[in-house]
Amino acid sequence: EFAAIYYNPNRFVKRVSGHFWLSETPEVPSKGWDAAIVRLCTWVRLYDKERKQEFFVFNTHYDHVGVKARIESAKLIKQKIQEIAPKLPVVYTGDLNVTPDTEAIATIKSFLQDAKEISVEQPYGPAGTFNSFDFNSELKNRIDYIFVNNGFNVQKFAVLSDSKDKRYFSDHLPVFVRLFFK
Repeated sequence: EFAAIYYNPNRFVKRVSGHFWLSETPEVPSKGWDAAIVRLCTWVRLYDKERKQEFFVFNTHYDHVGVKARIESAKLIKQKIQEIAPKLPVVYTGDLNVTPDTEAIATIKSFLQDAKEISVEQPYGPAGTFNSFDFNSELKNRIDYIFVNNGFNVQKFAVLSDSKDKRYFSDHLPVFVRLFFK
């Protein structure tokens, strides 16, 4: 398992990066709580050459089975973001495998804002992000998120439902935001 973070090296410079496991021992490769498999969170501190501003991006993938693992992962993410990036703008993304009405999301929303909820423009696309490779699915289950701290304004939020020959390229739809530093 790896939670990749891609960025444009023509615009952004990587200052430092790291990762931690979603477990009781985050510095040691390990499976946490009631998780089915090993999960982790990847992070990077980037410098925006155009805006002359540093910021952090954290990306993760919560367990798909363990209810306790998802709740505890959210608590750990909160602790680690506050420890690693206490003063800079933060973007937190991931396949969290939970819907918006869960304890795990409430934990994240206790210190970050859901980009969909604070978008200046009306959110675009379906409500859900999980399609299970079923082109005819209702697209109502939102389990993929982008959160930001108060270092960013969210201009636009979108869930992109493009397909080819009535097939999706993934079982998840891509989530897009247009952000501006405050």
